[in-house]
Amino acid sequence: MKVYDEIVSLGYNCEVSFRLRDYFGNAFSSYLFTWTYMLDRQKFLDCIGGDMTRIMSGKVNYHPHSGGMFIDEQTGLSLHSLKQDSEIINGDGTENTQVISEAISEMRSRYGHLADKTIDLFLSDKCSLFVIKIRFTNLDEDVKFIHDLYLALKNKYISGKFDLLVVVEAEHEAAIRNEICKDVIVRSVPFFSTDGDTDTGGDHAAWNKIFDEFFSLQDYKLYCNLTSSVIPTEYLEWLKHQNEEHEKYIEELHEGTEFLAKQLQQLKAK
Repeated sequence: MKVYDEIVSLGYNCEVSFRLRDYFGNAFSSYLFTWTYMLDRQKFLDCIGGDMTRIMSGKVNYHPHSGGMFIDEQTGLSLHSLKQDSEIINGDGTENTQVISEAISEMRSRYGHLADKTIDLFLSDKCSLFVIKIRFTNLDEDVKFIHDLYLALKNKYISGKFDLLVVVEAEHEAAIRNEICKDVIVRSVPFFSTDGDTDTGGDHAAWNKIFDEFFSLQDYKLYCNLTSSVIPTEYLEWLKHQNEEHEKYIEELHEGTEFLAKQLQQLKAK
């Protein structure tokens, strides 16, 4: 099983991130696209393939009755602010411009930091798994987007040590898998959450099954928090078990080598 240093949600909305956070807990780390809603695929690709620091550098609009979200026109992303609709909308239904200005200022700082953090990851030697949810629109368009996304990551992720995991709804998995290059990993869940219920909706067990395929909680570096001075007991036990298995395998190899050497000697004696 490949060990990933980082797992990075690319959206298309927050369902991916909620399920990853449920699975990994505090070990799950946020990057630029982790808590965003993708409104424009091409602008999203342009952001990944171009200058990520340009996020929120242009026109930003408040999205009413969305839970305090703002739309960044330049990247086509809907972004979370720290303000609620009740704080932004006055009692008479007008927008509070001062609260909006404060929200945008905070968001520019926060998403600027996440952009820098994401760029640093792309320039690092870390092995990363990128996860994206594809809500079916049109087979040709979806396949092209996945292909273009993989190429953008391949061109931008300097070390090349990454995988792209695409999650689709089960009814579309076979068709998409047949059209996607072998370098892209495709998995499915029976159904996605609705856009308004990403925190609790969807099939949680199916998401966990996908993550179980790629990770064990013991060998996932983030979960184990190996930068800490305290290494979890279960991880030490797993290492001990792995070492025993490796020693057993090496012993079997030695026995096999000795057997072959004896067979060779017998053949030479004849």
